[in-house]
Amino acid sequence: FYTGVYSGKEEAKRKSFLAATRALELQKDSSSANMSMSLYYDYMENNPEKSIFHAQLALEKKPNDAEAKLRLFRAEHR
Repeated sequence: FYTGVYSGKEEAKRKSFLAATRALELQKDSSSANMSMSLYYDYMENNPEKSIFHAQLALEKKPNDAEAKLRLFRAEHR
């Protein structure tokens, strides 16, 4: 997940979105790709609904994954 340490916020948002979108294009059914998109919507767009949606998709792909469960919890309680 790209944090944009060396660039402005808009550039970081753009690069983060492109990376998360590309991950979903390459592996649509990937839990980690959906978690990346959840992180993007949570931290870059401050959009809890979309973040929760992608976190739920990630958890559906890997129901016993502790990281996916934590991602959903954080998205729901932010």
